[in-house]
Amino acid sequence: MKIKLGTFVIADHGEESPGNLSFPSQEVVQMVGRMRQANMTPIHRGNQSTTVSFNTTKQFDTITKAELYMLDLRDVVPKTGTLEIQVDREKGSRFYEGAVFVSASPRQMGCSLTIDWQIAVGATRKTKTKT
Repeated sequence: MKIKLGTFVIADHGEESPGNLSFPSQEVVQMVGRMRQANMTPIHRGNQSTTVSFNTTKQFDTITKAELYMLDLRDVVPKTGTLEIQVDREKGSRFYEGAVFVSASPRQMGCSLTIDWQIAVGATRKTKTKT
């Protein structure tokens, strides 16, 4: 699986594939209280709130390179863009336009970094899938 935000590659096929991928969606509901009404009434707003979360592990040649990547990460990740999730190189991708970077939480262990990612997404656009 490959994941990109804009042109920034977050995860790539093989050893840098994402793990613990979670794709929870929640309907946006507004609670409305009418005058003199004892209970609130839920109103469906017609859209969803989705935050994609996953983790990646990156290996570096030296501890210094891992530390520099970790310290520079928040400055190089785009804040918004199109999120592309490519399941297979030969199959179709899913695109989430207007995605917003929420957080990246890196943890270092020697020359390795494990990063927990969260990205908020909107509507899906599919590419044609090859069979």
